[in-house]
Amino acid sequence: MLIRSRCVAASSSTPPSKSSTSRIALIRVIRRLSGCAPDLSLLQKLHAWIEAPRCLWPTGLDSIALRAADTLGSGKPLDGRTRLLLRVLGPPPPQEIQSRIERYEAALHADAGRHLIRAKHKHAILQRERERCSALAAEWRAIKAAFDVTRYRVRDGRIRRRYMQNQDLRMDLQLTWTNENARFFAVFNTFCHRWNLDGMKGDTPVLLRSAAHVTPFGTWLFVPAYWSLDPRRDFFWNEIRALHHSRSLKKQGTKLGRNQRERRKEAMRAKRLMEQAVARGLKGSRRDDWVMRRLNWDVRTEPRALRRLLKDAL
Repeated sequence: MLIRSRCVAASSSTPPSKSSTSRIALIRVIRRLSGCAPDLSLLQKLHAWIEAPRCLWPTGLDSIALRAADTLGSGKPLDGRTRLLLRVLGPPPPQEIQSRIERYEAALHADAGRHLIRAKHKHAILQRERERCSALAAEWRAIKAAFDVTRYRVRDGRIRRRYMQNQDLRMDLQLTWTNENARFFAVFNTFCHRWNLDGMKGDTPVLLRSAAHVTPFGTWLFVPAYWSLDPRRDFFWNEIRALHHSRSLKKQGTKLGRNQRERRKEAMRAKRLMEQAVARGLKGSRRDDWVMRRLNWDVRTEPRALRRLLKDAL
């Protein structure tokens, strides 16, 4: 389901989601504020973000929106920290990027992120092996004998391993063995680590899958330890690259960096020459021709090339 389809009207027969509620409340406040209200531009930026796909949000913007709407709706100003958050919040991605991410989100909800994986057979083969593995089943029975595993099952009967953060951010390494929950997940995570599992659903092992996801900070690609990696055969690589490149710089590299520095130097020189031309009283095409001659450009160069260069000096 697309993010915009979740933003239903308040009069809908289905209860509105938190995002929908915050969006509606924010719109009401924006409409009541005058055009010169000091926080209006911040609220408009927040509203634009609420309209964007959730997977791009840097934090819980729906909660921020509800708080801002309640505060301003009661006639109080935004507190300094909320205003600071909204000031450091950058502009939302352009609509073209949002549309691409929305299509990705729709496929993600339909297929749990597996639509970008081409070599699904690698998972299927090992999943069947794990389901038939007597050693794995014996270890799982031992865990059930040592712990009341029903305490850790979610609604669908699944127990998931604890997810780990990157490198030195791993809070799971700070183990409190006297805590029953910590002891269980220490044992369960170690069990999942041995057998490359995401968890257990009832008594059935759930093998880790490869996955590709868009996150607020980048494109996340997960390849399980058991997976023999061949990126172009295993993933729909062009689609992953297109998703990532929709938000990244178009090109990067040592040579490009050198070229950009040279262009920047030329742009600053063109800016100085333009200022000199204006001081001489030159206007229009005479001014442009005067600047381009001193840049040693071909006389046939279009003036719009000079205008593009001057933008790099801003």
